[in-house]
Amino acid sequence: MNAPVFVVGPSACRADVPALSEHLAAIVRDSPADVVICDVREITSPDASTIDVLARLQLMARRLGCGIHLYGAHPRLRGLLVLTGLSEVLPLLPDPPPEDAGDVAGSGGLVGVGREAEEREDALHVEERVDPGDLVT
Repeated sequence: MNAPVFVVGPSACRADVPALSEHLAAIVRDSPADVVICDVREITSPDASTIDVLARLQLMARRLGCGIHLYGAHPRLRGLLVLTGLSEVLPLLPDPPPEDAGDVAGSGGLVGVGREAEEREDALHVEERVDPGDLVT
């Protein structure tokens, strides 16, 4: 199932939060998905206000029983998320390959959004060798 896409424009500010929240609520009501993709590719000059808007949208999404994942975040936005400690609260999706960059709502960069368990065997009978030439500190 493809997650719905929600676009946040380049000049989103706190005054836009009520309208953006209404739009997000409508998307969540119309979709059974537990994740909404928040397309932030247009945000190239993010600031504290941008982070505030995105955090409020995530809060709204969680109140509605889902969450948002950011798609196409500019390096400046990524840096601000890390700096503010919100990089785990506002998860980032990997950027699409260049040939798929224009295909957000289609099948290009967003197919299979979600997690898949990794399956692997545990290493058995692993023994470490000690090299007599290694210095012990």
